[in-house]
Amino acid sequence: MSKSQILANVTEIKFGDALEISWDDADDEDIIGLYCPAEETDPKKFRDAVTVLQAKEMGRLTNEKRREGILHLRSSPSPIRTDRNVWHVSPFPIIRESSCEFRHWKRMMSEDGTDTGAGATPNFALESKTNPIAIQKYNTSITGIHLSVTNRTNEMRVHFTTGSAGTPYAIYGKNGTSSTKTEFRIGSSDTYRASDMCQSPAKREEAGKFVDPGMLHTVTLDDLDYDTTYWYKVGVISEGEGEDIIDYDDELNSVSWSDAKTFVTEPYYFQNYSFIVYGDQGAPGVGWDGGYLVTTNITAREVVHGGTRIVHIIGDVSYASGAGHVWDSYMEMIQPFAARVPIMAGVGGAVSVFFIFTKRKNLKQKLMFSISSPFNTIIILQCHRDYDDPAGNHEYGHRRGGEGGKDPSGVMTPGGYYRWNDSGGECGVPFSKRFWGSGNGNGVFWYSYDYGMVHTTVISCEHDLSVGSEQYVWLETDLKHGVNSTKTPWVIVECHRPMYMLRKRTKNGRYIESELGPLLAEQNVDLYIAGHRHVYFRSCQGFNQTNCGQQGPMHVVVGTGGYPISDKKMGPCHVEDTSKHPWMESCFHSYGYGKVTVANATSLYWEFIGEGDRVLDDTWLHKNYTGTNISYASV
Repeated sequence: MSKSQILANVTEIKFGDALEISWDDADDEDIIGLYCPAEETDPKKFRDAVTVLQAKEMGRLTNEKRREGILHLRSSPSPIRTDRNVWHVSPFPIIRESSCEFRHWKRMMSEDGTDTGAGATPNFALESKTNPIAIQKYNTSITGIHLSVTNRTNEMRVHFTTGSAGTPYAIYGKNGTSSTKTEFRIGSSDTYRASDMCQSPAKREEAGKFVDPGMLHTVTLDDLDYDTTYWYKVGVISEGEGEDIIDYDDELNSVSWSDAKTFVTEPYYFQNYSFIVYGDQGAPGVGWDGGYLVTTNITAREVVHGGTRIVHIIGDVSYASGAGHVWDSYMEMIQPFAARVPIMAGVGGAVSVFFIFTKRKNLKQKLMFSISSPFNTIIILQCHRDYDDPAGNHEYGHRRGGEGGKDPSGVMTPGGYYRWNDSGGECGVPFSKRFWGSGNGNGVFWYSYDYGMVHTTVISCEHDLSVGSEQYVWLETDLKHGVNSTKTPWVIVECHRPMYMLRKRTKNGRYIESELGPLLAEQNVDLYIAGHRHVYFRSCQGFNQTNCGQQGPMHVVVGTGGYPISDKKMGPCHVEDTSKHPWMESCFHSYGYGKVTVANATSLYWEFIGEGDRVLDDTWLHKNYTGTNISYASV
């Protein structure tokens, strides 16, 4: 009996392209594994593996999302085939190897229909494999381009990733003026290894866990004018290539440049503008349906067509939780808007899943099988979660391994402040390497920055916030001495965890309120924005200790960026008697984001925009402004 063939419809591919894998005969419980490089001889070292049934199910789900307008695949806009013998893979993930191949493993059954493997573990034998698929520019492709602001108003940082090491460069100039001088800047590079992580699974170099991130580059663009459109390109000269270059033009010609991007610099003082804020997003590969694409798509439209100038992400960014490939997926997903406006992120607080392509309804499901390999060995392959997550922080939380300076936030104890491992052992390493703060605090964990008429302070609810703690002292100093109310009359504090929600208030919320509530009221903070709860919620204005119209901020929760929305019957918006909570003004179970329009020094407009670009909630905040001090108007 001849063996089944497995075929790929391409012989070479780029990151983000689509391909089809087809076979002429396979059972639903057969396995298709991805191996990179193609010459990999160890059956254990697969990049991903799915059953034939799962491959077909993914095609069905993809078509459903297209019909719902959620998914837009640039490489294959037409409906995909979902017949028995085709697996459509799109987009092809970032894999920094020269080639890959897919292998079909046949489940071996005895004559009586039972598994041939020992006990409950079935046996699989190699049936066939595709020809090698070459990955174009696997080491030099520029991915994950995104911007961030510094603590200087005339600067913009650009971050990007390549597979190979080298010297990062950027060229930039004012848009639309051929006579404008082209500027040229050199940046710095960094990376991280499995050994930098605090604990497993992030430390394990196996399928679905640690993935080499490549080189993470940063270049600062300076001498920028206010409210001006600039174009820019980034690139890298590989190590050794630029050693003999002494001429400026020759040096520029030696760089492999990205496509040209554009951004608009910070608005003038007292110029109106808008920004977007949300948390709890996720990315392709995290194991749930594509709510993250809803927010990504409408945010991109706001940036391109709506004039949004900056995006704030308040924690639970990628939900990688130790699955390194998810970080690459996330950075590519947000690049359409992150390369155009600065992204300022805060550390957050879900589940982890370790599959590049597979979407799981049961996130604890194990994929376990043995293979009768060509080398006469029996191998057990496993991709599964090996811990349970409490509710917590999905960039930073860890139980052990942070001592000796490994914790990038500077905490010297083995575990984080809450000692939860919902970061999958990452302990903030990938997050702090990929996103930067403004430079005036503790890296990306707590920092502040001015942008237009707003002073934004980002803090970490995953670290000690008690009165007298390092972070509290920094926050108090920032609010008392770092705010120039003549230039930034609006003050916003962002932290991943909320102080207030409906239903049962959490211990963490009560703790944050008791430690920070008086300080925020005293320093005239206008907005406290959080995520963590996967709903939208807004309190009354001037909210302090469950009373409205006080000297306190309006509290907003926008944990609606993509993680599955809380159940309507049991979620935080479900209250038997809303009269018991007069401070609640709005609550919705919907994906979406907050949009803030800073109209002037006395008026700020808040909107919550849900699925279908519908404005589900909105309100104005008003205050009196004299140019030297601020007093609150009645609202």
